[in-house]
Amino acid sequence: VKSSCRAGDMVWVHSHHLMLLPEKLRQGRLPANCVISFFLHAPFPSPEVWRVLPHRTELLHGMLNADVVGFHLFEYARHFMTSCRRLLGQGENVGVGPAGGVLSIDLGARRVTITVSHVGIDRDVISHRLRLPETMKWE
Repeated sequence: VKSSCRAGDMVWVHSHHLMLLPEKLRQGRLPANCVISFFLHAPFPSPEVWRVLPHRTELLHGMLNADVVGFHLFEYARHFMTSCRRLLGQGENVGVGPAGGVLSIDLGARRVTITVSHVGIDRDVISHRLRLPETMKWE
């Protein structure tokens, strides 16, 4: 990744198998202004469940090395942010909350933006396509 990434590029990491990769990418000294994004396609568990995982802190640090962390549901983002506050907030500078209407986690000089992107379909588009002659022939 390092050899093909240029300033201003985005490296987009997907799913739970790669939770540690954002930290490895950041340690790999990517070019300036290279944005690291991480999107978790699986549910993020409640803080009560997360706190019993043996590698919980390492996984949170891995994800927090991304510039943007995305989830499918607000509930998952809330679980993540609460886990960060509870597990990392004591000895580290971790501020969790909305910043100008945007969810974020402040880590000293760096801000991690938290996004929620629902998976869904456009009902109107599907309804229209179901009425097309080429679709109707399959009834």
